[in-house]
Amino acid sequence: MRRLCRAGIATLVCCAFLLWTLSAGVGVALAAKKPVVYAYSADVRDDYVILGAEIDDDGGDEIIEYGFYYSEDEDDLDDVDKIKGNRYVEKVRVGYDDIVEGEYFSVRLYIDDDLDEDTTYYFRAYAENSAGIAFSSMREFETGSGGRKGKPEVITEDYDVDGVNVTIYGSIEDDGGYDITEYGFYYGEDKNDMEKIRVGRSIDEGDEFEYELEDLEEDTRYYYQAYAKNSRGTSYGDIEYFYTDEDGGRYRDKPEVTTRTPIDLRDYIIFYGIVDDEGDSDIIEYGFYWGTNSNPSNKVKVGSYIAEGRVFSYEFDNPIPGQTYYVKAYARNSSGTSYGDTVRIGQAQTGSKASLNVQVSNVVGGSATLIGTVLSNGGSTITEYGFAYAPSGGTEKQIRFFGSISPNMPFQYYLGGLPPGTYTVKAYAVNRAGTAYSLPVTMTVSTSGGSVVTPPPVTPPSGQAPVVLVSTPAPGMVITRGQTVEIASSSTDDVKVEAMGLYINGVQRLRCTGSSFQYWWNTAGIAPGTYTIRITSWDGLLVGDRVFTITVN
Repeated sequence: MRRLCRAGIATLVCCAFLLWTLSAGVGVALAAKKPVVYAYSADVRDDYVILGAEIDDDGGDEIIEYGFYYSEDEDDLDDVDKIKGNRYVEKVRVGYDDIVEGEYFSVRLYIDDDLDEDTTYYFRAYAENSAGIAFSSMREFETGSGGRKGKPEVITEDYDVDGVNVTIYGSIEDDGGYDITEYGFYYGEDKNDMEKIRVGRSIDEGDEFEYELEDLEEDTRYYYQAYAKNSRGTSYGDIEYFYTDEDGGRYRDKPEVTTRTPIDLRDYIIFYGIVDDEGDSDIIEYGFYWGTNSNPSNKVKVGSYIAEGRVFSYEFDNPIPGQTYYVKAYARNSSGTSYGDTVRIGQAQTGSKASLNVQVSNVVGGSATLIGTVLSNGGSTITEYGFAYAPSGGTEKQIRFFGSISPNMPFQYYLGGLPPGTYTVKAYAVNRAGTAYSLPVTMTVSTSGGSVVTPPPVTPPSGQAPVVLVSTPAPGMVITRGQTVEIASSSTDDVKVEAMGLYINGVQRLRCTGSSFQYWWNTAGIAPGTYTIRITSWDGLLVGDRVFTITVN
């Protein structure tokens, strides 16, 4: 009886102590578990192989070491209890305590140094915390004398979510020189245990493919991965993921995006798009699809986040003369991808080249005023114009203005800092038919002045507002925040230009007398986005202006 009483008293004391620790805010530490680590498919290149992995779960404690084990023998990595210390297994320690849950890590192994050619290897990622070491599932890769040559290259593309029905996309980047014999996807809620879906058995290089997953679980994350197979082996795209909609998608929206009319500048084309509505969540990717048919499939990712109502653009360089192109804008949020209408860009050469005249005036003290006039646009819109000048026997330089200009409307540029000598000057203009030049004139520059030989003067029209010309930057230009942008402009008028002004997003940055200026805009510290540039010119009565945009990323 006394033993029972003593036991009861001890129990009461323990309970009281436990209640005191809880009431005093003293927590009871939970035991850590081993971490969970996931290994990606190896990225095999010509000279090296990249092994990548991710810490899925740190087990509730700090990761103290992580990396990879690899071997030529699958059996050496099969028993996780015998991997450590196995002299036939190579270990690569990537790091210690500088990684957190959800973070990716990788290592590069070089062929001939770390790996042999034409050899199959097996590998596992590992991560260790205070509870012990954990391994990913086993993966394999094959080196070759030229890396992965022979196997296809496949890309896991975007997805479209419609409630609990999701369409996933993939594309064949390269067939490896052999016919594709099978292609499709893997998908599932666990990226280590995904179900295979064969979409087809034959597909051409460069083609896209898709598959619609139906009646998935609501509000659930699914992983998916494209694959393709030829006679040399199977290749896999990256593993991506999506979320199905809560409540079957009845209350979730994709973004709304519009494809705006591109600007065709012959040497390049500027694509434009605008996010009209971001939908129910932030934009996570946006850009364009372009191609030479009405179903453009070449993807250009412009950025990862953009605010609603913002215009975005992309400069497509070196279009093929005479080729017709098609473009559509796209934007994606967590509910899926939306597309703008497909817009046709005609590159067919029609009409004739423009015709021009050029004059030179005020050749004094190493400077001169160049005046050009488009006499005829050749039946199509002028997209670029300006001057070309060169010293005798020297290299020709260009002064470029972007945008359209009407026939018989003069344009001019003040050229300073000229060393003494004889110069040749031409005006030029670009339309769909090509680049046209005026007949050249010559001017002689000396420290006291100069003589000019010009064609008969062209009388400019009267009673018109000044014409604003922009030599730099190009309309729609995309720059990186921190760059300094040169804004150079000049203006011409039938009477006289009294003053010019520069406005950025409605704020005046410059006002000057005369018909030209240079301004250096430092973009350090400004917010990313699309900025509206407005340049004005005043002749004492009428105001002319030129408005364009610049995008700062």
